[in-house]
Amino acid sequence: MGRLALRAGWGRPGLEFTHINEIAGGVDAAAHLLTFDSVHGRWATPVQSAAASLVVDRHLIGFSSDHKPGQVRWGDLGVDVVLECSGKFRTAESLAPYFAAGVKTVIVAAPVKDGALNVVMGVNDHLYDPATHRIVTAASCTTNCLAPVVKVVRDSATPIDADKRQVRLAGGSTLDYDRLVLSPGIEFMYENVRGITAGDWQTIPHAWKAGPQTMVLRSQLESMRDGGVVVMNVPLAPYRCPPGPYERACQIAHYLKTAKPKSKLLVLDANPEMVSKRPLFTAVFNSDYKGIIEYRNNAAVTEVDLKGRAFVQELGERTNGDVLNFIPPQRAANIARDAGVITANNRWCEVDWTTMESVKVKNVHVLGDATQSAPLMPKSGHMANQHGKAAAAAIVEIMNGRAPIPPMMANTCYSFVSDTLAIHVASVHRWVPEKKTMEVVQGSGGVSAADRKDWPLEASYAWSWAQTIWADMLA
Repeated sequence: MGRLALRAGWGRPGLEFTHINEIAGGVDAAAHLLTFDSVHGRWATPVQSAAASLVVDRHLIGFSSDHKPGQVRWGDLGVDVVLECSGKFRTAESLAPYFAAGVKTVIVAAPVKDGALNVVMGVNDHLYDPATHRIVTAASCTTNCLAPVVKVVRDSATPIDADKRQVRLAGGSTLDYDRLVLSPGIEFMYENVRGITAGDWQTIPHAWKAGPQTMVLRSQLESMRDGGVVVMNVPLAPYRCPPGPYERACQIAHYLKTAKPKSKLLVLDANPEMVSKRPLFTAVFNSDYKGIIEYRNNAAVTEVDLKGRAFVQELGERTNGDVLNFIPPQRAANIARDAGVITANNRWCEVDWTTMESVKVKNVHVLGDATQSAPLMPKSGHMANQHGKAAAAAIVEIMNGRAPIPPMMANTCYSFVSDTLAIHVASVHRWVPEKKTMEVVQGSGGVSAADRKDWPLEASYAWSWAQTIWADMLA
């Protein structure tokens, strides 16, 4: 970056290059790399190396190889502006030594999180004020690609008019589209269970979307007496995050084991057997939480008795608890229903997996948990990430008049079974044209070993995975 900046700025009126500080390679390598660039070719301006300096077109430029910004006496060298291109110093604190050494302005060739103006030319460069902005960046390469062509709208989408290719916003305005990417999320089907509605969450939370209900469930667990009973259910698959209920059971049981050891957790699973990682979760339930977790399969909850604090099954069997955690059955959210993209069992959205486009509503690409999953494809955060990338790639091809390339998708789901141990399941999915669906690649993926020796390491992998995918999707 520094060498390209020198090339681009050389000979500009009012701009003089007086010193270069390059950590590795030395002055001879610097002269060679400034002359020869594998992308931009050979620079016609003559460059030579000399003792502790570069000679560019007979102009002497000082040279050093110091590792810290404050080691160079920039002010004594007459430097007003430094181009910081190492990528190592990306906070106001780490850049402060430049100013202590006499520099007036630092331009960083990478985004700086605090105390800087991140500039995208043609978008927000009008905000630059030389009197107040001492640290300036040109943002990231991704930001420079996106910002000039992306308009961020902070509003809620309401109805989608597929015929007009138009999205109406809660604020009253509309957005026209050529292609629409729709990630609806899920809606809870309280109508399928008697005795409970969405408004009862402060008494019996689902806590299946992070937020206030998560805190309610935590508070109820903390307030419960030692010797109390927690009852939770697992809805009939498919639902968001297949291993999630069993991971939650482990986390609740771990808390009870350490804080309320006389307490019990009953898990009522509507499914014939555990939906994900069955041998591993079964082993954990039966060993780590023996005497705490009682697991019952084929135990669908059909009614909730709010006043009696009980789950009721189809034949009338009641299970009472001090804390009830009810996870309702699920479907694609209302915006998908209103857009007409729900096609499978009046619950999920079928898509063309080569493009993520709805099979019913053209030009609308549906992502995430709302889709009708391909065989053995989970409704997971990792998979939703893959859906987004597949849709983006397909849209680029379509809008350039090219045929989309069928995607390959990978998935990993980590589950913490205690505060220090985690297990995983992974899979790779490929497009099978003759079946017009995605299938798991034979021999790909797998699950954690049962011997547990790597489970502590997997816990660190799980945190790293989470931080990476959060940064990829939300940064």
